[in-house]
Amino acid sequence: MKKNLLKTLIGGAAVLVASTAAQAYVIDLDGVGNVNFDSIDWSKTGSAWVTNFTGVVGSTFDLYVMADAVTLNNGASTTYSFSGVDGTPELTLYAHITETIDSVNAGLATFSVVSGSWNVFQQALGNANPLNGVGFTDGTSILNGTFLSGPSGSFNFSGANGFGISALLGLVTGANGDVTPEPTGTNATSTLQVGSFTSGWTAPTGFSAAAGGVTDPAYNPFLGGANGQFVFQADANQAFVPEPGSLALVGLGLLGFGALRRRKA
Repeated sequence: MKKNLLKTLIGGAAVLVASTAAQAYVIDLDGVGNVNFDSIDWSKTGSAWVTNFTGVVGSTFDLYVMADAVTLNNGASTTYSFSGVDGTPELTLYAHITETIDSVNAGLATFSVVSGSWNVFQQALGNANPLNGVGFTDGTSILNGTFLSGPSGSFNFSGANGFGISALLGLVTGANGDVTPEPTGTNATSTLQVGSFTSGWTAPTGFSAAAGGVTDPAYNPFLGGANGQFVFQADANQAFVPEPGSLALVGLGLLGFGALRRRKA
């Protein structure tokens, strides 16, 4: 039942993102050439971790995400699939979001974005490793930007198990010319899973936020909730649009809360 609900949330999120004002873009993919796309499907083996989480309404915490791309999509069609093998092209994502806890009620928490940034990297000879967290930020930044403040989503938890869904609207503030025309906005949807809701995922042993394998002190999977640090499986889809659409946020909020209410009932 848990898996079916999670699939419903992810499916609904994908439909809503596809319904926004996306348009076709062209990416000059290293070693491949030009590929049409309007969204990136990030791997379900991606990871997210939070720091400074207290669970107190009104407090803030930091959320970090790393993932590698599975496919480039244009509408309902897949235009390129990444092999995930070292030495082949790769796209990777690194994001940092500061959020506020809006409410906590009977195992359901809701959040809002205060600020955040995201960065998409390209590397001709990929080396990203989701098991040790190395190789996600050592490529060339081809798109980067910020997240807009506002309600972002919810997380439903019971003990060590839980899942959540978020809709993040953002701006593209930097590009290196590998994507044309340059988009100005992004609509990202993501799910976070922990405990019995995870599938096909292992928490990384570390995370390097720089070339050379330097360990980021913000990531420590061995704290297990101590010092407000938690690690989750992350799955995401990121669409690029002429401008971020508020419709996706409103629709996802209704979808997420409706599904959660039905589950609690």
